[in-house]
Amino acid sequence: MSKTRILIVSDTHGNNKILKKLVKKYEHFEYLIHLGDHIWDVDNIDFKGKVLSIKGNADRGAIGELDRVFTIDGYNIWLTHGHLYGVKFGLNKLFYSALEKKADVVIFGHTHMALNIDYENILFFNPGSLTYPRGTNVGSYGIIEVDKNNINANILEID
Repeated sequence: MSKTRILIVSDTHGNNKILKKLVKKYEHFEYLIHLGDHIWDVDNIDFKGKVLSIKGNADRGAIGELDRVFTIDGYNIWLTHGHLYGVKFGLNKLFYSALEKKADVVIFGHTHMALNIDYENILFFNPGSLTYPRGTNVGSYGIIEVDKNNINANILEID
């Protein structure tokens, strides 16, 4: 059974050097997702798969969506930066919005802190920040692999 592989980054804030190196490492993945705060960092990236980006609070003037729900192998995946849902103060608003959207997976950024938890059968996933991590000195990103039977989500540190 083939898996759909997703590389997830957030809050790059203009540091294309790290992003380009990371994308080269995972260039064979099917998706690259940028969760906001300098979404234009992915504009000139050489990536063969599909690129999805969501606007964050630092993306004023950028063209794009604030939220997006799409489906992979029957799983509804909701992308949002998170600032509109108060994620720096907790996940309540995000959780109830996820229920309304019938999301199986919520992928968000904004806090610059990695998070990978399952709550009430919903995966809440934040890759942290590549360039300005909080709570650690090392930037991070995420990888999610999806197939019809399973979602495997991991946070990885920049090496």
